[in-house]
Amino acid sequence: MIVRHIDMRYDNATFNLTIEPQPAPNLGPDRTVCENQTVVLDAGFNPQWTYLWSTGSTTSSIAVSNSGTYSVTVTSPNGCTGSDSVVLSILPGSTPLPKQIRHN
Repeated sequence: MIVRHIDMRYDNATFNLTIEPQPAPNLGPDRTVCENQTVVLDAGFNPQWTYLWSTGSTTSSIAVSNSGTYSVTVTSPNGCTGSDSVVLSILPGSTPLPKQIRHN
């Protein structure tokens, strides 16, 4: 930075500015899965960030198996935040048994 004073003197000053990327978790689109399936929701891992899920979990990813809206807020060390949410719908019914395949 260069500063010009009224008396035409100049002063120089420098400083370092670091622009930190804002956390931008992306949980993907809303999903519908069959009963008894577990879905892993991943907010993206950065060892410097903190995570807070609507479930109370503080890890970068969670495994869920119940219908509902799940959200996460990710915070950087300097307080920048980003959040996302996803709706998980569970289809009722039992998981079909595998069929035996016979080879002749």
